[in-house]
Amino acid sequence: NAAGGFATAGWRARGDAPALGHVSDLEVLAPPDPAGADARRVGALADLIETVGTDPAVAVVGETRDPDGVAESLRRGGRLETTVELGAPGPDERAAVLRAETRGLPVAADTDLDAVARRTHGFVGSDLAALCRAAVAHAVGRGSEPDAVSAAGFPAPPATGRPLPQRGVTARVP
Repeated sequence: NAAGGFATAGWRARGDAPALGHVSDLEVLAPPDPAGADARRVGALADLIETVGTDPAVAVVGETRDPDGVAESLRRGGRLETTVELGAPGPDERAAVLRAETRGLPVAADTDLDAVARRTHGFVGSDLAALCRAAVAHAVGRGSEPDAVSAAGFPAPPATGRPLPQRGVTARVP
């Protein structure tokens, strides 16, 4: 029961204030033209956001890969009224993600993560994590040494699949 679950979440957030509510995959929960059960779920979610939105110590953040794929009724004043689109990270940010993903792994001295970051234009965190898993699998497959993860283990970007599409960075406030 989505309405009951949303109501419970709303009361918990208000009781635990200050609080931040995070709703992911809005395009799945609240499609643009809801009908039937979708419409009831969108209504319940709108009620939750309006209810907790009256408390200045509670904020709700919605996450989607497709802002235009979310019911317009959720993207109006008093609900999820501000849209912030985040683009793919630049080379420095990708290098930081690669360092975080390989922290604790035995990385060979010849592994230049900055070079890997430079050749992965358009990759986001999940793409880079998959690239690191492929490098570990390569190291295990050849019989790991203490410095098993090497530059040669990072496959060329096309071999790892396409990265997520590039998105611009914009902010809209109605």
